Amino acid sequence: MDNKVMGFGEFIKNRRKELGLSQKYLAEALNKNQSAISQYENEIHFPIGTEEYFNLAKILQVTVTELMERVHLSKNQTLEEHEAFLIDLETLEKEDLKQRYKFVFRGEEVSVEDIKETLDFIRYKRSQKK
Repeated sequence: MDNKVMGFGEFIKNRRKELGLSQKYLAEALNKNQSAISQYENEIHFPIGTEEYFNLAKILQVTVTELMERVHLSKNQTLEEHEAFLIDLETLEKEDLKQRYKFVFRGEEVSVEDIKETLDFIRYKRSQKK
């Protein structure tokens, strides 16, 4: 993929084309209509909610972080000014982590086992507070 810094709409469009996907295909895969994809690519609207970003990232074979960075670039915000991106940890436990999510920490992919151990640690620390 081109390393040129681009906003969300251009990034989505370029990535979709690199993968040989039509707007119609992407819309159907996201359970949206084709005009929604056109609006994303023209930055009229942005995806709403965690699930939509995860699904879009999976289809475009990119990370959620890449998508969020592009949204912030498009909205002329620096990454330091961005809002929190919430992930429900209970959802992580219920889902097949390897198929749905890819986490990166300091440039290295985090394994499913690391995620499960982290969730166990969080549970343990919370139980100690009670």
